[in-house]
Amino acid sequence: MASRLGSDDDADNNKGSMWALEQKLDQPMDEEAARLKNMYREKKFSALLLLRLAYQSLGVVYGDLGTSPLYVFYNTFPHGAKDREDVIGALSLIIYSLTLVPLLKYVFIVLRANDNGQGGTFALYSLLCRHANLKIIPNQHRTDEELTTYSRATILERSFAAKTKRWLETHAFNKNSILMLVLVGTCMVIGDGILTPAISVLSAAGGIKVNRPDVDSGVVVLVAVVILVGLFSLQHYGTDRVGWLFAPIVLLWFLLIGGIGMYNIWNYDSSVLKAFSPIYIYRYLRRGGREGWTSLGGILLSITGTEALFADLAHFPVSSVQIAFTLVVFPCLLLAYSGQAAYLLLNLDHTKDAFYRSIPEKIYWPVFVVATAAAIVASQATITATFSIIKQALAHGCFPRVKVVHTSKNFLGQIYIPDMNWILMILCIAVTAGFKNQNQIGNAYGTAVVLVMLVTTLLMILIMLLVWHCHWILVVIFTLTSLVVECTYFSAVLFKVDQGGWAPLVIAGVFFIIMYVWHYGTLKRYEFEMHSKVSMAWVLGLGPSLGLVRVPGVGLVYTELASGVPHIFSHFITNLPAIHSVVVFVCVKYLPVYTVPEEERFLVKRIGPKNFHMFRCVARYGYKDLHKKDDDFEKKLFHNLFVFVKLESMMEGFSDSDEYSLYGQQTVESRDAVLNNNNNDNTASSNVDLSISTVDSIVPVRSPSPVNITVQSSDRVSSHTEVDELEFLNNCRDAGVVHILGNTVVRARRDSRFYKKIAVDYIYAFLRKICREHSVIFNIPHESLLNVDSFMLTTNEAYGSNLKKKGSMWALDQNLDEPIDDDAVRIRNISKEKKFSALLILRLAYQSLGVVYGDLGTSPLYVFYNTFPHGAKDQEDVIGALSLIIYSLTLVPLIKYVFIVLRANDNGQGGTFALYSLLCRHANIKIIPNLHRTDEELTTYSRATIHEKSFAAKTKRWIEAHQYAKDTILILVLIGTCMMIGDGILTPTISVLSAVGGIKLTIPDVKNEVVVLVSVAIIVGLFSLQHYGTDRVGWLFAPIVLLWLLLIGAIGIYNILNYDRSVLRAFSPVYIYRYLKRGRREDWTSLGGIMLSITGTEALFADLAHFPVSSVQIAFTVLVFPCLLLAYSGQAAYLLNNLDHTQDAFYRSIPDKMYWPVFVVATGAAVVASQATISATSSIIKQARAHGCFPRVKIVHTSKKFLGQIYIPDINWILMVLCITVTAGFENQSQIGNAYGTAVLFVMLVTTFLMILIMILVWHCHWILAIIFAGVSLLVELSYCSAVLFKVDQGSWIPFLIAGAFFIVMYVWHYGKLKRYEFEMHSKVSMAWVLGLGPSLGLVRVPGVGLVYTQLSRGVPHIFSHFITNLPAIHSVVIFVCVKYLPVYTVPEEERFLVKRIGPKSLHMFRCVARYGYKDLHRRDDDFENKLFESLCLFVKLDYMMEGCSDSENYSSYEQTPAESNNNNENTHSSNMNLSVTSVDSLESDRSESHGNIASRPPEVDELEFLNKCRDAGVVHILGNTVVRTRDSRFYKKIAINFIYAFLRKICRENSVLFNIPHESLLTVGQICYI
Repeated sequence: MASRLGSDDDADNNKGSMWALEQKLDQPMDEEAARLKNMYREKKFSALLLLRLAYQSLGVVYGDLGTSPLYVFYNTFPHGAKDREDVIGALSLIIYSLTLVPLLKYVFIVLRANDNGQGGTFALYSLLCRHANLKIIPNQHRTDEELTTYSRATILERSFAAKTKRWLETHAFNKNSILMLVLVGTCMVIGDGILTPAISVLSAAGGIKVNRPDVDSGVVVLVAVVILVGLFSLQHYGTDRVGWLFAPIVLLWFLLIGGIGMYNIWNYDSSVLKAFSPIYIYRYLRRGGREGWTSLGGILLSITGTEALFADLAHFPVSSVQIAFTLVVFPCLLLAYSGQAAYLLLNLDHTKDAFYRSIPEKIYWPVFVVATAAAIVASQATITATFSIIKQALAHGCFPRVKVVHTSKNFLGQIYIPDMNWILMILCIAVTAGFKNQNQIGNAYGTAVVLVMLVTTLLMILIMLLVWHCHWILVVIFTLTSLVVECTYFSAVLFKVDQGGWAPLVIAGVFFIIMYVWHYGTLKRYEFEMHSKVSMAWVLGLGPSLGLVRVPGVGLVYTELASGVPHIFSHFITNLPAIHSVVVFVCVKYLPVYTVPEEERFLVKRIGPKNFHMFRCVARYGYKDLHKKDDDFEKKLFHNLFVFVKLESMMEGFSDSDEYSLYGQQTVESRDAVLNNNNNDNTASSNVDLSISTVDSIVPVRSPSPVNITVQSSDRVSSHTEVDELEFLNNCRDAGVVHILGNTVVRARRDSRFYKKIAVDYIYAFLRKICREHSVIFNIPHESLLNVDSFMLTTNEAYGSNLKKKGSMWALDQNLDEPIDDDAVRIRNISKEKKFSALLILRLAYQSLGVVYGDLGTSPLYVFYNTFPHGAKDQEDVIGALSLIIYSLTLVPLIKYVFIVLRANDNGQGGTFALYSLLCRHANIKIIPNLHRTDEELTTYSRATIHEKSFAAKTKRWIEAHQYAKDTILILVLIGTCMMIGDGILTPTISVLSAVGGIKLTIPDVKNEVVVLVSVAIIVGLFSLQHYGTDRVGWLFAPIVLLWLLLIGAIGIYNILNYDRSVLRAFSPVYIYRYLKRGRREDWTSLGGIMLSITGTEALFADLAHFPVSSVQIAFTVLVFPCLLLAYSGQAAYLLNNLDHTQDAFYRSIPDKMYWPVFVVATGAAVVASQATISATSSIIKQARAHGCFPRVKIVHTSKKFLGQIYIPDINWILMVLCITVTAGFENQSQIGNAYGTAVLFVMLVTTFLMILIMILVWHCHWILAIIFAGVSLLVELSYCSAVLFKVDQGSWIPFLIAGAFFIVMYVWHYGKLKRYEFEMHSKVSMAWVLGLGPSLGLVRVPGVGLVYTQLSRGVPHIFSHFITNLPAIHSVVIFVCVKYLPVYTVPEEERFLVKRIGPKSLHMFRCVARYGYKDLHRRDDDFENKLFESLCLFVKLDYMMEGCSDSENYSSYEQTPAESNNNNENTHSSNMNLSVTSVDSLESDRSESHGNIASRPPEVDELEFLNKCRDAGVVHILGNTVVRTRDSRFYKKIAINFIYAFLRKICRENSVLFNIPHESLLTVGQICYI
């Protein structure tokens, strides 16, 4: 005990945990407070240490400012200086800018405004918040102001500062304006952190072109990008090491530029020194006009990096930064600029690369190397400043939670933020590669810097008034001087917004939206918590109605409130009416101070009387502190709790009072009233009446109304009077500590404005998804974590008793010998047996034109151009190409797909995953083994019988026996799916771009950019229509495609008749032979263009879910196929007479009078063409998700009639963005066509391989037929494949890149899901074992129904054992719910649920398996819970019909075992039983003494009524949150699991959303799975 508590002396010296109590004890603390106050300012540094830190600051703070001579004169005079006076004037401006801004303003004034050594805009904001009530989130209390580091000056009541303070505090608009000002400054610093590396490194690397003019600019950019990647990769080593590495480089740099400057002044023109006279500034501005004024934007770059002086202050003492600037930086910069100016006086046209040209030739390369290194170092200043300011913003609730790593044990302010580091790197590379121009980047850079300076000036005005209490005259002088300089520069950069100045505005705008929305969401969450908080007396007063019980252990409830009980806790005990023996409300909050000393960090108070064992602990942090550093946070918390209890016992007379609470509030009750319940202290149950005295104090008094608070502790603690409270706390801690976190989902009200819905429902929700979780920030072990969900707005169905239902009791129905064979035959293959009227078939065939055939139908727009991009050489080439097109259309779309592949549909469903589902049903190749034999008895689980000795059986056995064969098939399916997604991106690109490009025939002067812009606008409109659904879109698009096909067919006939009828000879295949016989590589590679004639064919099968097979076949054979043949033949006839018109051959072959009508229809058809692959992509992603191969995304059914017609919002917008990127990036039909053909070809190849297996395993075709199909298909497709491989460098790499990215996503998701399932299977436990632990855990049953969601259809999930270990209480009725997808297209509603009983009836435990097909949508079951209980009640009712077998596993879903006897006493409310293990799920009871308190149904009601009452008491949904991690694994596996899979799980939809679970009744249990 002594080791836990420490000595009495230590307790006396501990100040923060018992601040109010120590005040009451009258302990002398004033001297210690005076010693600790402003401890940073009083900290003394030795002279040697100061010099060392000043030296080190060169590498961190001054690199940016020091490298500005590389680009200042070029950005000032981008076209050269006109005369010597301009050079002198510019130099004079530079000299006085360096003097006024960095030296006078920052070094001597702004640095004094540090917050105990911390700098940056948020440090100024913290100072202001301490001196005026400006903080938007009102989570401060007066006790926080008594911290030793909470330094602030006293303001006289009638002073100007006091008036200013009152004016600011009384207007919310003022507070918001100051916060927005701070955010703007912060965002500009982040933009500075992106632009500084770009301009510094690019300027330095560009010096190589001075001596090597032949070096291409692209090489310079590439070198710059490589250097940037290396720079950002070094950041994780920390500022301390980086500073020592960079400091000698920067010191050498300053000495070099200073030395070169002196050499140039001496060697060229010493008269340059007259620029120290300010008169030349006046002359420069008077003479220069607008051009001279805008050149100030270049001169401004001489003071860029100044903002890092203040922002990087956290890393070094103020005096060291001042010493470094005044002794080294300032004089060297003056010499450097003066030297360059001296050189330019004699070389006015050498402003570009003026620095490098002024270097003596003998030292050029050494200086170049040092300059490049210094440019790298220059970036360090703003990168470090960005890290510091983001850490401050995070502590103020203005930035999403990110990982912050302390990189130095000696200097706490030196940090590294991995996420921001890589974001900065990507944006920096984008700016460098995008602009490639120093001048434009310089304009952007200057804009960011001047806005940071303006924000600093405005905040400094308030600092001088409220903090320093300066006379208003001094404030006015500072303000005018600063604003004159900075507003002058600002007006200059405004002229360059269109020349790169927009870049920082865009970057800052994005970060501002992120930061402001995050702060707004945080504020609204806090207001919700404050508004909905409840009194602890009220919560405990609900005890009798909730059956509230106490269970062993300690519950740490995390909340943002420092007073009151959070709404989330009331949710918790409402859902599960049990709380731990000891409850501690933990509030972690950040204060506007740089740090909170360890001895003042924790404040502890008691809530209610002692026998409640409830406490509140407030942990306070400054914005410099890092919570993650407290690895022993829990230990420190308990230490302070024990100290509180020990000191409280010294003042026994006040033990039950709130007088020693956090805030020092006086209670109104007397000590006699508090201690009025001493007679009942020896019992575990106290009869008390809870009255509210203060917010948190609960005083028990004698009352006739009993409240039964049952306290169950471990065997070693029998009562509170026999042992002291410290031992009780220790025993509870040993029993287990559980961390309870809230997860409040924030939504905008329905009547909110549009922008608020966007901000809250999308931006804030997305940021909360991707940011770090509170459990990680608080360093909470997942094994002891419980999440309680609630819902925040920023603003009983009767059970069915139909005994004819089949699926819910399939096995029980079998035992009852009900006739189900006839019904099964009727339902089996329901889609195939569904009959459509002829009229409906024709209607659907018409509608399929707009969804399925748009892509294939618009291929005539670009086929001949991609076949002959430079024109056809002779007529034989045209005839041969047409012959290839004709037979490609005949073999692939018509014969292979329409007559063969479409037959392989899975009950009307098409696509690669439909084929995979068919194979999974006919062979055991599913990677995740969650199938059971009962699933095979579904009416929709159709499969053919395989003869044991057949070739199909041998093939099946071989595949099932080799794991690599299963993996290969899955990888093949994923490749086909990913290429299909790539097809969905490339189809809109080439179709729309080809159609819109036709306008250039009649208006040749139209720029290509205009064509691209129109194409992008059309693509945006197309994807915006998708949410209306395929049904509506089909009716809108079908007439367009019908008209298009009729037009191209008619134009084809016209061209054949008008130009050359001999084109029809191409129907002879001999011309294919002649075409290929020539053997030219050019002819062979032209197959890549011919292949585009069959693009869109893959959509025939993938879009099959939207329409019946017969409608798709009719549409193709009757209309599409003949029209396409006519269209291609007509174009070929035209080309026979115009061999060089292959580009835009379609448009050129149109009769002049019909050109514009056809152009309009063609554009419409091109828009429609994209619909086929977009619809196919949505369908195939839905199938992939159901097979566990795609992250959880939102799926919307857009038609009540046709369930297969869906819309996926997230994928829709991702496709749109990628499609626009490809369109704007390439601007070239030929390259996009190569990419498009590659994607389509690989989809076809995958389909061929899968069809071979289908023919063998499903259709049982003779192996000769399979070989014929494989031979013909592969001959055609591999020929085309060999052709497109020649064009990988001409655009064909695009689909490989897109498919590769999606393949990684899909495979990693499937792999992670598989490992989670294996972990669940490996760690599952027997329910008998879990319940057998009841006596040792104090397991109790509480009112209500608990739905425990699991992936397992057998056994008890590990997550449930975690739950009852952390909180040894379970509901009166427990149902294990397993939702799983099967390799079938749908599961009929009547067969969806399978129910079984676990153990004897008195336990009231069940298992329910809900089964879905890949076409089904779980979200569609809005009444999922009702259906589940309906099936449960049906099971119970049928179970009682077989009373003799009621406790047996005989009627379970999965096994048929002999019935066990039922010996339990069902007439008592509590059953005393000995739980023994008989099988995995069966529990056998007998009449033996035990400590288990398991509630059973009352004798006066039957089990159905008991279930109804439990449901009325509340249904709680318990979900597991398994965090998957790897250890001792290979590098690639760590990347896949710890980063990619973890990120995908963060951004995907949560299970609670998929299961349609109300947040108010959701509990999440955490655990870690190591693989």
